Amino acid sequence: ARFIMAEWETEAILKSAHDCHEGECTIDEVSELIYELEEQKKVLNDRLDAIMNMVSKLQKANTDQKRNTDDVRAYVKDLLRVFSHEHPIVMPA
Repeated sequence: ARFIMAEWETEAILKSAHDCHEGECTIDEVSELIYELEEQKKVLNDRLDAIMNMVSKLQKANTDQKRNTDDVRAYVKDLLRVFSHEHPIVMPA
């Protein structure tokens, strides 16, 4: 299964949290955890924007009176890339 967060992203957050929990939760440890969470927040917001954009485009393509199956497939393929953390190669017109 593919997830919105890659395994390495989750591991980075868990490592920072674990280091703080097992350590003394120093200012540096908490700052690192906050940094990891803020960075992940940006990434997740970008992914959510991409998903919302793709849903809108897919809905439009699917209900278009001149529905083009190739366009619908292209949108679905790009949506899959969002979940697999790949960058779209071609954006359908």
